[in-house]
Amino acid sequence: WQRPWDGQWRLLMFDLPSGRQATRVKLWRWLRGQRFGYLQNSVWVSPDPLDETKLPLKEEISSAESFIVIVGRPGAGASDKSVVNGAWDFAVVNTRYQTHLDLLAEAEEFSKAERPNPAVLNKWLSQERLAWIAAADSDPFLPEPLLPEGYLGRQAWQRRQTVIANLIKTVSQPA
Repeated sequence: WQRPWDGQWRLLMFDLPSGRQATRVKLWRWLRGQRFGYLQNSVWVSPDPLDETKLPLKEEISSAESFIVIVGRPGAGASDKSVVNGAWDFAVVNTRYQTHLDLLAEAEEFSKAERPNPAVLNKWLSQERLAWIAAADSDPFLPEPLLPEGYLGRQAWQRRQTVIANLIKTVSQPA
C-alpha cells in the first residue's frame, strides 16, 4: 500500500484465436497471479510497472496484434477511481476482510482465559489463516492513492498484527 504510484496505468490487451484456449487460460492465471485487474476478457490493467522480461508466453504471442502493453492515463472522462471500480470487485474483497475481522474479534475470548484450550486455539488459528488467505488472495493491494473508500484491508492487517501479538503474550505466560 505504501509503494509509490507514478500515476500511469499498464493496460495489457490480447487477442488470441479461439483455438488457443490453453494459452488464454495460462495467460489469465498469470494475470491474476500478478494482481492485474480485469476490465474485459482480453483487457487487463495494473498500476505497477511491468518487467517485460517476465511477461508470459512471449514465444507464443509475438505480434502487437496478438499481445500489447500500453502505458498511460484514462481518457474520455474516465478517472482512476472508475478504473479501480471496473477492474476489481472491492465488494468481494471487503466481504472477505470483514469475515476475517469478525474472526479476529473472537480472539478476545482467548486473552480473557488464563490458558486457552489448545484444541480450540488451534482450530481458531486455522480458521483465521484461511480467512486471511481468502481476503489477501482477492486483494490487488493497490497503492494508497488508488484505494477505494471503505477499503478494509489495512484495518484488517493492523488488527491482525495486534491480535496475534496479544495471543503470543497470552500463550507464552507461565502456567
